[in-house]
Amino acid sequence: IMADLLKSNEIDAGGGYIADRGNWVSGFSETVDGITFTGYALNDIVHTAKAVYLSLIDNNTTNPDTDTTGSWRKFVDKDALMAFVKSNQPYVGSDGYWYVYNPSSGKVEKTETLARGGEYLIDMTDDDCDFVMTAGTGDPADIFEDDDCNLNIKA
Repeated sequence: IMADLLKSNEIDAGGGYIADRGNWVSGFSETVDGITFTGYALNDIVHTAKAVYLSLIDNNTTNPDTDTTGSWRKFVDKDALMAFVKSNQPYVGSDGYWYVYNPSSGKVEKTETLARGGEYLIDMTDDDCDFVMTAGTGDPADIFEDDDCNLNIKA
C-alpha cells in the first residue's frame, strides 16, 4: 500500500523514504496536503554541478556545495569522477591501437583492437608494378595487398 503512495522520485527505505529532488534550488519549498514545508527533508537527494548529496536534517536550506554545518552527506563527487574520466579516456596510440582503462590493473592499457578509419594516411607510388606504401600508422600490409600489379584492399 505504501508503494502506491510513493511519488515517482521516491524510494521506500522501510519506514521512511528517500526522494530524489533533482537539482538543488535555493529557497526550495513543497506543499503537501495544504501544509508548506520549507527546505529539503531528511533523506532528500539533490544534485549540484559538483556532487550528489543526501540531506541529513529536515528543513535543510543550506547550499550543499558550501555547507559547513554537516547537514549534507556527499554521495557522488562529480569533480573527482570527471577528473578520473578525463585522465583515463580511451585513445588511439601512435601505433594505431586503442588504449583503454583496465579497472583490474588501475591503468590504461593497449588493447588488441586496431583503430580503423583515418589513421591510414598512405602515400602509394607505382615503381614498375611494385607498390611502395609509406606513412600512416599500423602496418598497411594488414589492409592492402599487392597481387601482380593489382592493388587489392582486404575485407
